Amino acid sequence: MMTQYGNGIHYNKKELFSTDKIESYTNYFAYRLFDTSLQPNSTVIGKEDFLFLGNTYDNVVLKTGGKFRPAPDAIEAWTDRLKTLQEWYGQQGIKFIIAVAPNKHTIYKEKLPEWLVYNGKNITDDIVESAARKNIRLLDLRKPMLEAKAANQDDLYFKTDTHWNTKGASIAFEKTIDFFNRTYSTHLRKPEYTLASYKRVAGDLAGFLKISSILGPNYEQGFFIKFKKKRDFCKGNINTQDAILEVCSPAPNSPVDVFIPNYIQNPAADNPYKVLFIGDSFSTAPSPLYNATFNTIWRWHHTRLKGTKLARFVKENKPDIVIYHIVERALYNEGNDIVSELPL
Repeated sequence: MMTQYGNGIHYNKKELFSTDKIESYTNYFAYRLFDTSLQPNSTVIGKEDFLFLGNTYDNVVLKTGGKFRPAPDAIEAWTDRLKTLQEWYGQQGIKFIIAVAPNKHTIYKEKLPEWLVYNGKNITDDIVESAARKNIRLLDLRKPMLEAKAANQDDLYFKTDTHWNTKGASIAFEKTIDFFNRTYSTHLRKPEYTLASYKRVAGDLAGFLKISSILGPNYEQGFFIKFKKKRDFCKGNINTQDAILEVCSPAPNSPVDVFIPNYIQNPAADNPYKVLFIGDSFSTAPSPLYNATFNTIWRWHHTRLKGTKLARFVKENKPDIVIYHIVERALYNEGNDIVSELPL
C-alpha cells in the first residue's frame, strides 16, 4: 500500500517501516517538520532548506562562531611556517600562491541557524591579517565570493552539500588566476567557456542524514562547463607511497579530485607551465578549468604531500607554479594542516 504525505512523495509502507529505512525517514521528518538534525555533529540545519557541515569536520562550527580561536602567538607561529614554505618554493625558482576557499557558513551566514550567527572576528581573519603583514601570497576568496553572491541570484554553493557548485568554483578560479597575474606580473590566459545548468541529486550533507533518496534525483541545481575550444588530455595516477607517475592515458576533461593523487597533461594549453596543485575537496569543481589552462597539473591532497616527500617530488618534477587551494576550515588544525611538516 502506498501513502502520500503533504510533500507529494509517495511511500511504500513496507519500505517505510523496514529497519533499513527507519533512520532515513526519522531524520527526514525531524529536518522537515522541526528544523532539527539528529546528526548535529555532521549536519547542521539552517534556514530555507540550507544544510551546513557540523563540527566533526575541522571544528567548523566552533571556528564559525569564533570559539576556536588560538592565541595570537600561535597564529604568528603558524604564519611564520607558511612564510618559510613560501620562501622554500622561491628558492627553487617556483611561483607560489595559496587561495583560501570560503566555508559555506561564511558565504551564506544569513542561512545559518540563529544560534550559530556570529559577527566578530574568527581564526580566518587572524590568519589573513597575519599573512598580509608578512607578505605571504595568500588570496582570501571570502570577499570576492560574497560580492559575486550579492550580484547574482543563483546559489554559488549547493543547499545540501558542503561545497560550492561549478558556478561558485568558476568565480574562485577567475579570481585566483587574476591574483596570480597581479602577484607575479604574468599574463596567464584563461580558457573560454560558458556554464550550463542541470538538476542533480542532493549532496553530502543530505547523505550524512541518509535522506538523499527521499529528496529525489533532481533536487539541486548544478552547473557544468562548456569549453569553446576542444583539447586533448591525458590523465594518470600518482603512486601515493613513492610519488611515481603512472601511465598517462587519453581522458576527457572531467572534474577530478585530489584524494587519489593524479596528473593531467594538456599539450595544447595556452600557458606552457607545469603546476603542482595541492588542495582538498573544494578543488574538484574548478579542476576542468585548471586542466584547460596549464600544460601539466599534478594534484595532491594537502595531507598527503609534505616534508621530504614534497621536497623529492618538487626536485624530480620541477613545477613552475605551486598553488595551494585550501578550504577555510582546514587551514589551521593543530598539527594536521598545510604547515605541519615542512620540506627538508
